[in-house]
Amino acid sequence: MTPARPGGCLSELKLDELMAGQLDAAAAQEASAHVAGCSRCSARLSEMEAARASFAASAPPLRLDRGAPAGRSVAEARQRRRWLAPAAASALAAAAAVLLFFRFNAAPGGADVEIPKERIKGGERLGFYVKRGEQVLPGGAGERLLPGDALQFTTTSAEARYLAILSVDGASQVSVYYPSGPLAARIEPGREAPLPQSTVLDGTLGTERIYGVFCAEAIAVEPLRAALAANPDALSVPPGCDVETLTAEKVAGSP
Repeated sequence: MTPARPGGCLSELKLDELMAGQLDAAAAQEASAHVAGCSRCSARLSEMEAARASFAASAPPLRLDRGAPAGRSVAEARQRRRWLAPAAASALAAAAAVLLFFRFNAAPGGADVEIPKERIKGGERLGFYVKRGEQVLPGGAGERLLPGDALQFTTTSAEARYLAILSVDGASQVSVYYPSGPLAARIEPGREAPLPQSTVLDGTLGTERIYGVFCAEAIAVEPLRAALAANPDALSVPPGCDVETLTAEKVAGSP
C-alpha cells in the first residue's frame, strides 16, 4: 500500500524520478519548485540522495577480465568474470531493494508498477535491475545493455522453488548466470526478491536471451546448459519445471 502523505506532497515515485532525471522538463521544473517550498519533500529527497550516494561509495568498481589468466581456459575465465564480488553484489541488492520500494510500493493511488517481461508459463516471474556506473535502474524485456553492466536478478514466486538462470549471448555461447553451484538453488516465496549473486556482462554484443528455470526440485544445472548449447534457440526442461524468458540487446556505447 502507498503510505499516506500530506495533501500536495510528492510521492516517493515522483521524488525518485526527479532524482534520476526521468521527468520531462516541465514536470521536473514543477517538482523542483514544489521541493524548494516544501520542507517535508525537501527532507525526503535529501534522504534519498544520501542513500544513493552511500551506495555509490560502497560499491567497488566493476572490471571485466580482458583474457584468460594462465592455466585457465577462455571459457572458465568467461564464466568467472560474470560474477560480482560478494560486497558489490550485496550493495547492488540493497540498492535494488530501495528501488523496489520506490517503484512497487509508492505508485500514486496504490497501484503496482510492473516491469514488462515475456511470460512463458507458470506463476513465477524473473526480473532484473541494471547497475551502470553510479546508477541502478529497472530492466525489462528488450532492454538495451552495455558490456560491463551488472545485473541484479529478482524473483517473484507464490511458493518455494528451485531456480537456475542461463543465457545465450549474441555469439550463441551459453552461460550459467545462477547459481554458482551444480544444482538449482532454492528461492523462498516472495515478490521481487533480489538474488544473493549479481552478474557482470562481458563484451559479446547482440541479442541475449535469458532463461529463468523454476523447478519443484533441485535439478542439476549442467544438463540444462548442455541442452541449451546443443539447441540455442530453445530450452527443454524436465517435468516439474517452468521457464520464463527475457531478451535484451547488448550494444556498444550508449544504449
